Amino acid sequence: MNKKNLFILENQGFCFGVTRAIKLCEDNLNSFKKPVYLLGDLVHNKNVSNYFENLGVKILKGNSRLEMLDQIESGTVIITAHGVGSNIYNKIKDKGLALFDCTCPFVKKASDLILEHINNNYDIIYIGKKNHPETEGVISESKRIHLIENIDDIDNLVINNDLIGLSNQTTMSIYDIEDIVNKIKEKYPHVVILKTICNATKNRQKELSDCLTNLNNKEFLCIVVGDPTSNNTLMLEKRAKSFKNGLTIKIEDKNMLDINLVKKYQNVVITSGASTPHVIVNEVIDKIKSIN
Repeated sequence: MNKKNLFILENQGFCFGVTRAIKLCEDNLNSFKKPVYLLGDLVHNKNVSNYFENLGVKILKGNSRLEMLDQIESGTVIITAHGVGSNIYNKIKDKGLALFDCTCPFVKKASDLILEHINNNYDIIYIGKKNHPETEGVISESKRIHLIENIDDIDNLVINNDLIGLSNQTTMSIYDIEDIVNKIKEKYPHVVILKTICNATKNRQKELSDCLTNLNNKEFLCIVVGDPTSNNTLMLEKRAKSFKNGLTIKIEDKNMLDINLVKKYQNVVITSGASTPHVIVNEVIDKIKSIN
């Protein structure tokens, strides 16, 4: 076989929001009032979760952030990078718990933009995943925020308001929501689009699409490295699978990589979710490079 064409996309590893959240926790952990709790996973990656658990942080699980808070009587609560609604901040205050906020600035900016429009009498159509922590936080803020998970949900929308805004979970792919956005615009031509897609998500999606397009229908293997609970990882996988001239696989680390499968492909593309550690991606890359 000729030398393998390896396409390692530039946008790899942790995004800004994830890097910031991890560093904030690391730098301040010793000063926190004990015990220390994370309100869910800091980011959607089990390696990061295991790391903080080994440092003594207790990661709470539950059907909602409000339920998780019922498990705490004292200590410090860390808000994850995904953010929470004002109901969570209020409950933390009412319980007399210490608070440390690691909300991604971009998530906060998007949430503030939505609330600004709500305060100006808008109804908001929000495209997101029902059980995703970011979506949970946003839709908890007002009954005038209407959740849309798929294109069929639009048929059930009834909004009697001339002021309508359209927003989305920041980790949604611009490609995956395009059809939903177009149908919403057909139903509500006066809708105002709020720009709330994270740049990290947008850039990774575009870079992946450009790379696969430039292969000019040549056969490829696309390897998406990331945690199965990471939405932006799932969106990268879905985008790659929309190109029918290749095979796309999602792996968590090098141990899940099938060397025999890799050997079958001349063109190999590697991308990763925004909550995937650089070291994990680099281990996958090194394993591929070791193939003769």
